[in-house]
Amino acid sequence: MKYLLECKNLSVDYGLHKALGPLSVKLPKNSKIAMLGPNGAGKSTLLKALTGVTSYKGSLIKNYSSFSYTEQRQEVDWDFPVTCHGVAEMGLYAKVGWFRPLNKQHKKMAYDALAKLGIEDLADRPISQLSVGQQQRVFLARSIVNEEAELFLFDEPLAGVDLKTSEVIYKLFDDLISKGKSIVCVHHNLYDAADYFDHGILINHHLIAQGDLTKVLSKKNLESAYGAGIAVPQFKKRNKVTKVASAA
Repeated sequence: MKYLLECKNLSVDYGLHKALGPLSVKLPKNSKIAMLGPNGAGKSTLLKALTGVTSYKGSLIKNYSSFSYTEQRQEVDWDFPVTCHGVAEMGLYAKVGWFRPLNKQHKKMAYDALAKLGIEDLADRPISQLSVGQQQRVFLARSIVNEEAELFLFDEPLAGVDLKTSEVIYKLFDDLISKGKSIVCVHHNLYDAADYFDHGILINHHLIAQGDLTKVLSKKNLESAYGAGIAVPQFKKRNKVTKVASAA
């Protein structure tokens, strides 16, 4: 099997502190991949290493031409004076160039990205006036506006959002998969992960398990990551989301 991305003996050090690894991970193509582990386990660090945001040791083998990375919502200055449409447009600069103007087609692409998240009616609203769920939808619109990306990496897109926004995000994941894309998502809820993702990476500074989530989330693996006494998820079949909910 040819993987979308492979990292071998990857590690990240912050000064004398080893934040992550070494670990080796393989990301399958056209999959929804949940990156799991306790707080402080290095999930965000691994995501940043895979994107090149953070320096690392080891090797990466990439079998894709472009990717889109969405950092945590808390890392953004939401008081910055820009509209929702302006944020969505930012996702095109890597493709167009930072110092080149956007044309009408680019502006339509940004609007269409907002529409896919059900927030086209907020296009002209300043981001400082949005709810948490609306902010996250705008952030995701920025990520998907460049349709050429093959790999989408999301750092906790479901943190703090309401049920409607969660459903919108999962529907977005399904749409990306239907177009042959791949998704890596830092996720905290062990008990619904297998309902929405088909592959998992469980870490706690080092790799504990990867593969099918029903096997990754075994009692042995979970206790290695979280400690003794953690409840093991009960797996059930996911109900497909079919409609994009209005923004809340």
